[in-house]
Amino acid sequence: MDKEKKREIILDAAEDLFGEKGFFRTTVDEVSQTSGIPKGTIYLYFKSKGDLFVRVILRTLSRVGRDIDVCANKAEKLEDILSCVMKKVRKKILRGKRHRDHMLKTGRPDLPPETLMIIHKKVKPALAEIKKKMAEVFDRYKSEIKPYNPDDLAHIFFTFVITSVEMKGRKSDKTALDIFLNGIKRQPRADGR
Repeated sequence: MDKEKKREIILDAAEDLFGEKGFFRTTVDEVSQTSGIPKGTIYLYFKSKGDLFVRVILRTLSRVGRDIDVCANKAEKLEDILSCVMKKVRKKILRGKRHRDHMLKTGRPDLPPETLMIIHKKVKPALAEIKKKMAEVFDRYKSEIKPYNPDDLAHIFFTFVITSVEMKGRKSDKTALDIFLNGIKRQPRADGR
């Protein structure tokens, strides 16, 4: 088995265990047992349990970044891009709903200091990159929306996406997206411009 495949197997097992048991109750021994990869080998890939936790988060954020790129390149209308991003990100959140709190509340003061340090160095820049990608989308469509700061719109959009997960029913994507778009879209003027 090649190195990248092993790494992904370890990350998959860790993601499931962190989601099921939380950071503190998950052990590297359990990750080893679940993944079928020896504990010593896991430490060749990840310095600590905290490093493994952060890498799970970074992998998810990397996938979200790719989703934004795919959606922004395949759709022409802002509404279609936002709908695409919302569906893809929402699907990732729902897939990992069990561990959503562990993934989203990464700045918890009770995490080990070395883990918090890794989060500060690695996760915050990754989040900033995702927001930057979305801000670029909003900037590209600035003629169609009210003159809000694209960075603020990106932040608020992701808040809507995360919040929509709590909404029940299949229409929740559309409802959240409608609320968001109706708030930022320019209203046609009386003279038709």
